[in-house]
Amino acid sequence: MMLGSLGGSRISSSSGARRELETKLLPVPPKPVPPSHRRVWLLLILLVALLAFASRRWWDAIRATVAALVN
Repeated sequence: MMLGSLGGSRISSSSGARRELETKLLPVPPKPVPPSHRRVWLLLILLVALLAFASRRWWDAIRATVAALVN
């Protein structure tokens, strides 16, 4: 029983020393990069351009539909 406890303390002290050495030698992990919403902005711009094109192309149909819904 005593041998097991002595061995365990030696392992814990060596692992503690190892952990301390690792924290001194290893560089600090880099901070995570904030997410880039480039794809979302690109899709939003594409959607606005598509809506602008569609509204010019089918303006008469849109106006007739709105007039039918209002009346």
